[in-house]
Amino acid sequence: MLHRPNQGASAAELVSTKALGTKVGVIYDSSDDYSSGLYKGFSDKAAELGLEIVATTSFTADNKADLSTQVTQCQDAGADLVFLPIYYTEAAQILSYANKIGYAPKFFGCDGMDGILTVEGFDTSLAEGLALMTPPSMPTLPMRRPSPSVPSSRRRWMVWFPTSSPLTAMTSSTPCTTP
Repeated sequence: MLHRPNQGASAAELVSTKALGTKVGVIYDSSDDYSSGLYKGFSDKAAELGLEIVATTSFTADNKADLSTQVTQCQDAGADLVFLPIYYTEAAQILSYANKIGYAPKFFGCDGMDGILTVEGFDTSLAEGLALMTPPSMPTLPMRRPSPSVPSSRRRWMVWFPTSSPLTAMTSSTPCTTP
């Protein structure tokens, strides 16, 4: 079982401290321990910080072929940031559908999205501005690495923005430990 409540809590902390969004939508996989653990950590910390979660919607391994309903629920609720504690295949589907309907919130994901740029048939331009939170030592990301000015020994969650602009990294004060 892979639970990451600390990473979820760090995500909520960054959304709050960096004012990344005022109305948050969440789409997660309720059949997956990783996704559910991230969601739980995020929602608990969001409540503590007073973040407004306007939509929480989920899917399961059995019904993830079409995630348009989940995206539409976030759009209808007015979410200006959508937290995606999910894996990259489903995230690519969500970003593609959001683009199709003209919905352009900020999307914020976790380390399960590390392969989004490799999804076959995915328009990688849709990942421009996607915030991806991952441990700083993660070696497999097909994205830019943190600036050399960020010490590699820093064991905090980092957010990488895979865009054509200079890399921006933000760190959380929550250690990246997993129970």
